[in-house]
Amino acid sequence: MTETNQKSIILISNTLLKGGAEKQCVLLANFLSQHFRVNLLIFNNQIDPQLFSQLNRAKIEIKILEGNLVQKLLAIRNFVRYSRPSVAISFLLTSNIIGGVFGKLLGIQNRFMGIRTNEIHGWKWYAQLVIHRFFATKTVFNNYSGANSFWQRGFYRQKSVVIQNGIKAPDLRKDYLNDSIGLKILTVARFVKEKDLLTAIEAVSITRNRWPQHKITYFIVGYGEQENLIKLKIKELGLGEVVNIVVNPDDLQSYFLDADLYLSTSINEGMPNTILEAMSYGLPIIATDVGDVSELVTTGSNGFVVMKRNIDGIVESISYFLREPSHLEKMGSRSRKIVESSFTVEKMGLAYIDIIESN
Repeated sequence: MTETNQKSIILISNTLLKGGAEKQCVLLANFLSQHFRVNLLIFNNQIDPQLFSQLNRAKIEIKILEGNLVQKLLAIRNFVRYSRPSVAISFLLTSNIIGGVFGKLLGIQNRFMGIRTNEIHGWKWYAQLVIHRFFATKTVFNNYSGANSFWQRGFYRQKSVVIQNGIKAPDLRKDYLNDSIGLKILTVARFVKEKDLLTAIEAVSITRNRWPQHKITYFIVGYGEQENLIKLKIKELGLGEVVNIVVNPDDLQSYFLDADLYLSTSINEGMPNTILEAMSYGLPIIATDVGDVSELVTTGSNGFVVMKRNIDGIVESISYFLREPSHLEKMGSRSRKIVESSFTVEKMGLAYIDIIESN
């Protein structure tokens, strides 16, 4: 496949903030732009400058929608008429509606909707089911756990494919635990109920009390509606000098580079992008058993998988690294190798090219 292939592709994203779907959209757009004419439609004018700067704007036609709903729909119609895509790729519910329903009405031949979680409930479930059955050419799941669950609840197996997330591995970090510095734990997440950050904070509190001779520092990096609730929890537990809340920093990489251990306490996930990022920096992982986490983390090899809301399991997992600090580097190296062998952007991109060319 070369750049001379002039098939036109449109990728549709709700926003371009620092979420997992948005990051995957940027990576996929850049990869596909090496092979097709790529257009990127962003439905809401919510843009993270750092993520936007990662787009190959020399090869990607970008349209950011503004105005009310009617104005946006008219802009979509005009953009589709201008770019004349034969394929639409979407990632979340809003973009699935645009790519699936509106895309079909506008004559886009192949419409690939995205499901990026293992659980959807209420009206959102029925909306995704209707789009899948009647408007999408194919549904792309980013996790096997969700695909199996959705197939049992009415999604068609023959209209589905699993393409797991890909990531570009950075230069490997080199510094691990130093006794004079202590154990640095990191979580990168939206401050929402689904990430269960209150459980993470409680686990860190118990661990600190159990190991008073060790210095433990915990960084929670992100943004979201539970920010004040999380800060209140930290105050209640007297963790002001232990737990640090960092809201939407410009330089996220430095937090991955400075950490010794990555912690994820989500109660609902698909293929967690932040865990992949942490692994790419050579971090061992402690994560709850949701979505495809078990595809990424093997207990005792590159970290520990625990049941969701299992505070005791999280405490024991952190304690393991306090007892065996040399295993941080060993397990972190295995994390890096897993990413490099199985979760590259190229592997993800080639899987998309396969469905684009075969439909």
